[in-house]
Amino acid sequence: MACPRWRKLTLQTVALLLLAIVLLLRYSGNFLAHPPFLMDFEVYRTVALRVLHGQADQLYAPTYSSLALFKYAPVWAFAWVPFAVLSSHAGSVLWTTVSVAAFIAACALTQRVCRLAGLSSWAWAPIAATLLLTRVLNEEFLNGQTDTVWVLLMVLGVYGVLANRLWLGAISFALAISLKLPALLFVAYFLLTRRWKLAGQILAYAAVFNVAGSWCLAPQAPWKPLATWLQTLAASAPTRAFEIGAQSFVALCTRYLTADAYPLHLVSMPGPVAVGLALLVEVALFGWLVVSSRARQSRVHLVLDSAMLILMAALFSPTAWLATYTVLVAPLLIAMSLLATRLRRILRDAPSGVLLLAVLMMSWLTHRKAWLLFGIKRIASEEYVFLVVMTAPWFALALLAWLGRQRRVGFPDA
Repeated sequence: MACPRWRKLTLQTVALLLLAIVLLLRYSGNFLAHPPFLMDFEVYRTVALRVLHGQADQLYAPTYSSLALFKYAPVWAFAWVPFAVLSSHAGSVLWTTVSVAAFIAACALTQRVCRLAGLSSWAWAPIAATLLLTRVLNEEFLNGQTDTVWVLLMVLGVYGVLANRLWLGAISFALAISLKLPALLFVAYFLLTRRWKLAGQILAYAAVFNVAGSWCLAPQAPWKPLATWLQTLAASAPTRAFEIGAQSFVALCTRYLTADAYPLHLVSMPGPVAVGLALLVEVALFGWLVVSSRARQSRVHLVLDSAMLILMAALFSPTAWLATYTVLVAPLLIAMSLLATRLRRILRDAPSGVLLLAVLMMSWLTHRKAWLLFGIKRIASEEYVFLVVMTAPWFALALLAWLGRQRRVGFPDA
């Protein structure tokens, strides 16, 4: 019994190493030869320079443009300080390497989480998940964003809970929330499923990290960085929530339910009504997840719920972008583990098969060339058809529906 298990782990390691080599050559290696301009990384590097130069009062001020703002909690301002001593070129290569490492670690840890829950896994699953997210990952690495770190922290939090290391889970979730607030969905989930101790620990760590970080940045006014952070989020989210690149569930609803600039609307609701309807649907989906989870709290059930919560954290974010869907790597790997564990049973379920095809189709349609095969070059004046149609949130919704179906019929005993 030990030999096959050892062989499977070896194959998984080989697959992850091959994936790491390909991503490093594609991005870090390419950036080494051709200096890039990573828009988001340049924001982080500018903030790190401000920290080093004692300009914490300018932490959330615009950087190279009025829209290029630092939007993370004060504690994260220190994470990029080592990059401030490097040139923009060297820092970009190093940050991309760190991002690739975080992505590979998230893949490995997600497979570990699945094994802890008693699920099987395919060695090649991380490669398959990466192929499904090729367009999304291109956006992630070419802009130097933080979603690989975000998904790693959320998966590490789930691992800590499963491994009964609540301190590790709490710290990881606290850092994930400080990086991007939609990870607060996990706290709400733990509170409503009566895991009060864990929820309290997460909030306590988040408070300690950010109060300490804020104090270190501005000892003379320790609450100012925290307050400015929240003000920045509140001011910037409404102004950017409905740009062409915005790919949130709220933006999806306004695209198809209001008469915007693109002729895709099914009805012509007033904008506020469409937004309100979207928020109601989000609350209903999260409520269904919580209510159906209270009576069943097995390990498989927690892994399934975590996959759906990660999906919701991206999809329900007020300002989700294409790169935000990098976090789908964890739900995709969990979905593949469910398939590997009960393949025949799941494939015999017709709705599961239809939803699985929808996931694959939506992944394909995130590519511009896919639309060219249909002869669709632009919608209105926009050439990025996949952004107009919003295939990324449709992709996430299809995967969310597939995972929800498994909770009902694929793993009803979970």
